[in-house]
Amino acid sequence: MIRYSLFCFLLLGLQHQGWMLSTGDLTPQHSPDVIQRTKSAEMFKYMNLTANPCEDFYQYACGNFAKHNPVTEDNPAIGIGEVLSEKMNERVRGELETDYPSDTKAYRNVKNFFKSCLKIQHSLDKEYNQDLKNVVEQFGEMPLLVGESWNEHDFDWIKTLSKMVYTSGQELLLHIVVLPDFSDNTINRVVLGEPRLPMQNPEIYIGEAFADDRERIIEYSTYYLQNYFGVSEHEATQIAWEILNFEISLAHGMDDPKAGHQPAELFTLMDIDELQRNYRDMGDLKQLIYDTMDNRSIREVYIQVGYLDHVRDVLKKTPKRILANYLYFSYMAEYLVEPKTKDSEVVEYCIEKSKSYFYKVMDNMVYRKYIPKNAEQILYQIWRELKTAFQDILYSPRLDWIRQDTKKEAIQKLKHMKLKILSYEHPKDVEEVEQLDLSDQNFVENIDAIRRVKGNKARAKLNEPPQAMQMGAESSTTPYYNPFENMVYMPVAFLQPYYAWSTDFPSAYNFAFLGFFVSHELVHGFDNSGRNYDAIGNARNWWDSNTDQIFRERSKCFQNQYKELVYFGHHLPEMPSQAENIADGGGIRLAYEAYVNWYRKHTQSEELLKFPDLQNYNYKQLFFVSYAQVWCSNYAEMYIANQLADTHTPNQLRDIGPLANFDEFAKAFNCPMDTYMNPTTKCMIY
Repeated sequence: MIRYSLFCFLLLGLQHQGWMLSTGDLTPQHSPDVIQRTKSAEMFKYMNLTANPCEDFYQYACGNFAKHNPVTEDNPAIGIGEVLSEKMNERVRGELETDYPSDTKAYRNVKNFFKSCLKIQHSLDKEYNQDLKNVVEQFGEMPLLVGESWNEHDFDWIKTLSKMVYTSGQELLLHIVVLPDFSDNTINRVVLGEPRLPMQNPEIYIGEAFADDRERIIEYSTYYLQNYFGVSEHEATQIAWEILNFEISLAHGMDDPKAGHQPAELFTLMDIDELQRNYRDMGDLKQLIYDTMDNRSIREVYIQVGYLDHVRDVLKKTPKRILANYLYFSYMAEYLVEPKTKDSEVVEYCIEKSKSYFYKVMDNMVYRKYIPKNAEQILYQIWRELKTAFQDILYSPRLDWIRQDTKKEAIQKLKHMKLKILSYEHPKDVEEVEQLDLSDQNFVENIDAIRRVKGNKARAKLNEPPQAMQMGAESSTTPYYNPFENMVYMPVAFLQPYYAWSTDFPSAYNFAFLGFFVSHELVHGFDNSGRNYDAIGNARNWWDSNTDQIFRERSKCFQNQYKELVYFGHHLPEMPSQAENIADGGGIRLAYEAYVNWYRKHTQSEELLKFPDLQNYNYKQLFFVSYAQVWCSNYAEMYIANQLADTHTPNQLRDIGPLANFDEFAKAFNCPMDTYMNPTTKCMIY
């Protein structure tokens, strides 16, 4: 009796503790029972059981999420991406603020940069302003600094641009970069195309819904020009608008990310002398490439002809003074410190600033200390199950529309596809950071040093073995598929336990959450974009014409379906590229089938007992509830336009769209035909 009473007391304590704890409070020191009860209770409290799962599964699975996670002025966006980033930053901060005797030079450099950022936030003085002007003077005269004495006849934009890009490797006006040849990744090519503007998505510059965003750009630019460059408020505002309007004009000629264009559609391989002849009215572009790459043996260049034609027209209408101010101000953007008042904001800003240069090393800090060894084990176990399941799908009768020779190529590509954790343990990544000698005192000098290494690296690629282009700091929290390598990358942030996975969770959850994101990226290798690359990452059409036509027809089904979905009163924009929706639809099917296969092989009674609050659900229903809660989120109204402009569907519709197209979901929840979540017409490719 004593043992039984003690057990009941402990059990009640665990239940209470489970309800009081949140997922973010869990640590490896908690028992499996506490971990399971905590996650189970959290999932259950987010559900709205009064909602009809057959009419709106997002409301059913996430209807109470916003109530428990209200948006505030300081926290206007809450979703899995934001949660993972916030937790990652907490852990990164702990590492950056602690010096260990075992720190490598790479770690010390990153920590010194972080400290120099904190220091400059508290000393935005005349010395800092003079440091900024010294950087400008490396490249000549900036009109706004010298005033009426500036002589436009002395300004050569190509010489100025080439020196800036040579020094920093930065994208300014044009993006000059070394990449593997799109059709033969055993050789390198120089590519000349559009840059990424500060706000990245061209629609933010030209869309009516983003007027407020453009006003904020003006506010910040005016502040920088007035306080750091010493011009009057009136002049600062005028110049800020001139620079923004110039960027707007560039954005009008940029590729729409929703269009899903392939490199072969955008770029033309051109002899460098032909480039010079075709664009002689712009200036000496041949010399621009030679000087930027410090190489005069370059004979052929990939050119984004549509964008370059557009830039030529823009430059004809743009006064040299505006172009010069744009180049100098854009180059200086990395040195300009966004002023913060709260200590927490200063730290957050400096973490993000450090991440923009050193996310690889910072992720490695967290990976080594916080990611348990079984994370890699469970990830690769799921990966093997997914590859097996997708191969079975390719062989299945439902894909008989794919001709056998094309199917053989698809299976070959699947076999070659690899998964890699972004732990950044490659010596080359560390070596580049160890080349630096950063101090904890001088922020501007540190950025100068970083940019010199970056510029050297950009040029050196021309004579090194080809390397596929990697994503930037955004890859630190976002899984992605690289078609040039046929590789799925999983970031360290996603491997933080108790969010997307845990060995203590039911496998239904691990497959529905972590497994789905891996599946989504795997299917990207076969969507309307990824399918244009073969098993070794070369751009090649390996689809027979009949299968290709059927694929396009099936893609149109998604296009027609998704444009009818409504988000906060707005229909989703019609997108020619359905890559993300295809990956969502195929990803949920693949994750589900991999899980069911696993379940049949490893049926264990405790699978459904691990989440006590959800014991009324069978294993298939538990999978779908777990998947739906991937997308539980709450965003302030200001984010609606951004979500509609994204190539991804807004979170709550990533529940509704893929599940409404999936017969197995309708069966699991007994949804009658013609309910919203079980429409007569369904879209499916894989």
